[in-house]
Amino acid sequence: MHRDVAIVGAGAVGLVVARALAATGLSVAVIEAGTSHRARHADLRPHVSYDQQRHEGALDGWTTGLGGTTQLWGGQLWAWEDYEFEQRRYVEASPWPVTRDDLDRHYETFLRSSGAASRIRETLLTRHDAVAAGPAYTKYSAWLPWRKRNFYPPFQREFARSAGVEILAEHRVIQIKVHGSDKATVVVEQSSGDAARIDCRAVVLAAGTLGNIGLLQDSQASDSPWLGRGFMDHVSARYATFAVKNPVRFVRTAGAVYGGSSLLTPRFVMEPAYAQKHELLNAFAHWEVELPPSSPYAILREGLRSAQRGTPRIRPSDALRLLRQGPRELAFGAYCAAALRRRPLPRDARLQLRIDVEQPPRFDSAVRWSRNGGERELHVGWTIGREERAAFDTFGSDFVGSLDLDELGLEPVAVAAEPAFRDTFHMMGGTRISANVADGVVDAGLAVHGAPNVLVVGASVFPTGGVANPTMTAAALALRAAAGMKDRL
Repeated sequence: MHRDVAIVGAGAVGLVVARALAATGLSVAVIEAGTSHRARHADLRPHVSYDQQRHEGALDGWTTGLGGTTQLWGGQLWAWEDYEFEQRRYVEASPWPVTRDDLDRHYETFLRSSGAASRIRETLLTRHDAVAAGPAYTKYSAWLPWRKRNFYPPFQREFARSAGVEILAEHRVIQIKVHGSDKATVVVEQSSGDAARIDCRAVVLAAGTLGNIGLLQDSQASDSPWLGRGFMDHVSARYATFAVKNPVRFVRTAGAVYGGSSLLTPRFVMEPAYAQKHELLNAFAHWEVELPPSSPYAILREGLRSAQRGTPRIRPSDALRLLRQGPRELAFGAYCAAALRRRPLPRDARLQLRIDVEQPPRFDSAVRWSRNGGERELHVGWTIGREERAAFDTFGSDFVGSLDLDELGLEPVAVAAEPAFRDTFHMMGGTRISANVADGVVDAGLAVHGAPNVLVVGASVFPTGGVANPTMTAAALALRAAAGMKDRL
């Protein structure tokens, strides 16, 4: 088989790049190891060992299958601000060779391709330009409607009408060979066990952060000392617990807002001037609703999540509980949605204030793949340092001090004595972007330094982690790179 471009990975970023390249007239093959999250993920899952702290995302934050992690994730969208691309004197990191201005139109393209409504697009792309009086400013993230969270079905319908994109499911990449600057071969193992090859002019690695690192290590297309290094995430911990005295007051003041069929969730982002003054990593605070398992909302949420995975299910005992307890709670929810246009807060809920903190790109935070006989092994060296704790403590204290609890309808219950940090499955770094060869793995166009026909897309190219969710920025960077591939090829 011959194609202009072979894309490895059929997740959100790989699919939008395939569409963009096909629109320019290039022929594209999208290679995906699985068909669905359940089909081959267990077979392809490697043994994971940890050199330092345990990183849950390395086990559960990725999957195979058409749609990639959009089979699992909440579809939360978030655009980065200008300052998130800028270098800070107190963070050792390679500067971004791109700016927010470079990505704006690609943000818009991605939002349209994901089915985001005009109001959602406008809200997400509005820039923060005023200095907040306190430690934080309010910014909204957007959740896609449940039916749009798995990216593959709409792309599948579009690709079926086009001869420009061929999806090769259940094809596992076993080797990538680069022949000069304009030829490459991808060798795959089919579900039958037979090998096949795709000859192409360029290869795009879109296999997620862990997959991209492994593929690039195996291909030997890069000899950068940064390959696999600078691995980072956002870390999250509960700062304080609050009881709800007045659900309606909280919903009116700080509840998530319905924008059509999407949901806009408020986040309280560390003001950049505050961060610079205290020399802190980026962070934000947000409310987490803690529901008892018997709550009608918890039952409905789990039912929707199972539908997203392709296996809709509500247990009979839960269905009975819904019939008994659901009408009163759901009536309150209907009032909040219809009259207030906001997501309800169940009366039996507790609120946890969480603080999420950026990580710096440490050289000794690294991911490495190896083989033990025929088995793949993943070695993760990841840690949480004092810089993350400083941002958590300082920002958390000042933010809680700025809250008007009476206006919010809340009363404090407890402040965490010691934060129990966890990763957030936002795996970034390992193939980072840089203007200079010595500082990273790929250039501003996401081509591997020294191998111009091998491109890497996704959050693995991030030199720093920004405030929050990386997917939308990763997709915008990938679309920017795709726009330059036509001329390059």
